[in-house]
Amino acid sequence: MYNNLVKSCRTLLLVAGLLFPLSVLAIGEPAPAAEAAAILKKLQAARPDFTYGEVKKSLVPGLYQVQVERGPLMYVVPNGDMVLIGDVFGVTEDGYVNLVDVALAPLRKERLAQVKDEDTIVFPAKGETKAIINVFTDVDCPYCRRLHQHIEEITARGIEVRYLAYPLGGPGSPNHVKLAQAFCAKDRAATLTRLKNGEDVDVEFCQDNPVLQHYQLAGELEISATPTVIMPDGSRFNLLPTADNLAAKLGL
Repeated sequence: MYNNLVKSCRTLLLVAGLLFPLSVLAIGEPAPAAEAAAILKKLQAARPDFTYGEVKKSLVPGLYQVQVERGPLMYVVPNGDMVLIGDVFGVTEDGYVNLVDVALAPLRKERLAQVKDEDTIVFPAKGETKAIINVFTDVDCPYCRRLHQHIEEITARGIEVRYLAYPLGGPGSPNHVKLAQAFCAKDRAATLTRLKNGEDVDVEFCQDNPVLQHYQLAGELEISATPTVIMPDGSRFNLLPTADNLAAKLGL
C-alpha cells in the first residue's frame, strides 16, 4: 500500500542556500496548531487508511513534515493541498546532504533503541565499548560480506556491531531463510559468519525468529539496501564501513 504511494509520488528536490550547519535548523518543532489541524484533516480525508504522526517543521523552507506510521516521511505544503515523497537534498558547501536522512535520524535512533540485543546478532566490542552501531544486513550481498571481513578490526576499535536482518529477496525468499537460520542457531555470530562466507549450515528453521520484524522495521525507517549502517545518533553512514572510517566518523 505505502510502496505504491511512494512509487507514484517519488520526487527529487534540491534545496539551495543551506550554506550553514543543518543542526541549527528548527527541525522537529510542532507546526502551529491551526495549520497542523487543517493539514491532518485534508490528509485523513484523502487517505483515511493511513495513520499520520504529528505535523512538524521540516528542513525544507515553507514545507512541513508528517511521518506516516509504518510508511514514508511526507513533506506537505502549508495548506495541505500537496505532498512530496522522496529524497530531498540540501545544497551545502560540502556537497549535497540528504535531508530525509537527517529528518529520520531521531526516529531511527528511537526505534532501534527499542530492539533488544537478544533480537539482534551482536559482535561485541573488544575491551571497552566506545560506540554501538546497527547494521541491516543480508548474507549474500557482496558489500555485506566485505563489511563483515572487517568485523574483527571494527570491534577491536571498541565498536559494537548489532546486526539486523534485511533479506534482499523479501519475506519468504532464500535470503530470508538463510538469515532465519542465523537467528535460530545456538551460536548466532558464528553461523552468520559462515553464511557470509558462502558456507551451508545445518540449522532448523524456528518460527520465533525476528527476520520479518526487522524487514518491516527497515521499511518504516526507509531502509531498502544492504548494508545500511545506522550510527548512534540515528544517522546513516554512507561509505562502505571499515575500521578506520567508522572510528573517524565516531571520533574514536
